[in-house]
Formats: sequence, structure tokens, C-alpha cells
Amino acid sequence: MVFAMTSSPNSPIEAFVVPVSLAPHSVREQFVRVGYRAGQHDVIASVDVPIHLLEREIASHLEMVTRFNLSGQFVSHLLDSVGSPLPTPRSTASIEQLVSEAVCSENLKLEEVTPNDLRGLLMSLEVAIDQVRAALIAISVSNPTTAGAS
Repeated sequence: MVFAMTSSPNSPIEAFVVPVSLAPHSVREQFVRVGYRAGQHDVIASVDVPIHLLEREIASHLEMVTRFNLSGQFVSHLLDSVGSPLPTPRSTASIEQLVSEAVCSENLKLEEVTPNDLRGLLMSLEVAIDQVRAALIAISVSNPTTAGAS
């Protein structure tokens, strides 16, 4: 733990977080320094904290939201503790990419997938396809001028 007290009445006090020990092979040996400082260099108080503790605490207050858009993309983003989206990280993956990864031969072996598992996946995808077809028909009936447009 590092603790320092200084006085600098001219600079506003602000919170800071800086990496101090980022061991590349061990998350348990990675630390950040958190504290308060006046200006850029005048540390008022600080403590070194293992990164995994901060990650666990921060993650417990975040929510992951994934939505499927009409272009076939799954878009995931994090919401903060008040429900506002964080600008990053954000993840996007196409339905084709996700299905391809799920059914690749290596994954099928690792997950010990059974034929029943694959039949269940196929049924779910067919239900989704039927829903898209029904939506296309509904749009075609309600607006015949756009029925042939793609």
C-alpha cells in the first residue's frame, strides 16, 4: 500500500487509476494504483489494488445486453449501473458466423454434441426462418409496391 499526504491548494483534487504492475502471464500479479491527486503529479492518497478484484467488483454492476438486428447481426454492449450504455467494449457478430463457430468440427468434439443437440438447433433456426418469411408476407400484403424490392 502506498499512502502519501501533500497539500496543493491551487490544483483541483481528482481521482485516478494507473497500471503499476502488469505481469503478462498472471492476472493475480497485475495491480493498479487508485487514489486522489492534485494536478498530474501531486498524489494525495493512493493504494495498489489487484486488477482481478476491481474487475470482479465492476463486472458485478454491469449488465450485458445483446440484440439481434434486421441485418442478421448480434450486437452486444455493456450497460453501467444506471442502465446507460458504455461506449466500449461492444461486440458484433453475424448469425452465420455464430452458427459456423458452433457447428465447426472442433467445437462439436469439445462440446460432445449429440445428433439431438444439432436437431434442436436446426429446429430453432427453422422456426426463426419461418418467422422472417411470415414478416415478409405481412409486408408484401400491406405494401405491395415494395414486395419485389430487396
